[in-house]
Amino acid sequence: MKKLVSVLVLVAMLLGCVSAMADSLLPYDGEAVTYQGYTADLGLSEDRNSPVYQAYKTLLGNVSIEWSTGPWADFDTKTALFLNTGDLPDIVWLRNSPDVIANYGDLGYFLNFMDYLDYMPNLKSYLENYPQIANMVNEKGALYCLNDIEPNDYIDESYFVNKTALEALGKEVPTTWDEMLDCMRAYKAANPDGTAFITYGWGASYYMYCLGAINNAQINFYFDGEKWTHPLLTEESGYRDLISMMHTMYSEGLLNPEFSTMSDEPAYQTVLDGNWLFGFWYLNCIPHEIFLDEEVPYEYEAMYAPAFKAGDKQYSVVTVPYDNTPNWG
Repeated sequence: MKKLVSVLVLVAMLLGCVSAMADSLLPYDGEAVTYQGYTADLGLSEDRNSPVYQAYKTLLGNVSIEWSTGPWADFDTKTALFLNTGDLPDIVWLRNSPDVIANYGDLGYFLNFMDYLDYMPNLKSYLENYPQIANMVNEKGALYCLNDIEPNDYIDESYFVNKTALEALGKEVPTTWDEMLDCMRAYKAANPDGTAFITYGWGASYYMYCLGAINNAQINFYFDGEKWTHPLLTEESGYRDLISMMHTMYSEGLLNPEFSTMSDEPAYQTVLDGNWLFGFWYLNCIPHEIFLDEEVPYEYEAMYAPAFKAGDKQYSVVTVPYDNTPNWG
């Protein structure tokens, strides 16, 4: 517990607010303290000789975090094991944070950050100014996770269309779900080995997240403006229609048959081979992560998520929302 309390002070400083109390605590020059952290493998490497890391160490003192990582294909399984056994590392990065907090928040696994606001003046300010942080305070007044924050809605993901493949079908970029479904069916008929819709190998929940943009579906516990609720409890969540769309896509072979368990590698290979029609990616993924800054041998472009029905709004996915609840925490 003492180690975890210390890391809260560490986080307060990292977030950039230097109060008299925090200033007196850091840099820490006592016996070395090392925290164990777990996160997804994002393909990043740590360079402890870099100027950024050295500045970080100067600020914090004799404190460090040893990170272990897991591949995306196993990430949800590993974190579920942590949660179901209660054997968690000091720091863990989790997605679907509203679900995690609703199901595990009161089991004593996590610190209640509200108890340490005197050590975290920056968090105190964020609770007043960032709705997505305040929305994570549960009905008992506890805050068990820290989420990403942005001063504005932050968009870093989008639908994409393989324009070369679409033009070969004689189709236009769809603006409704029915039009998109028509394009995908035509593509599959002309390209039996192709994939009509592809995204990262991050499991079924990520497919639900990106396809849910079509009808603005809620897929996790969410705050409806008055109370926390679950999408299965209300028709207004759009959950039923989302499941119906995904059932149609899967049953007609418009999704990879292993979409819920596949890794990034076959998903990336599908894009490298040009065997796709629609996809959902971070904005720089195709040119930089998949083609490694080499020329892409076909035309593609970003597009809005199609509207669920003609006349409905079209949505962009907000990667980090200002006034809602982020996925990661």
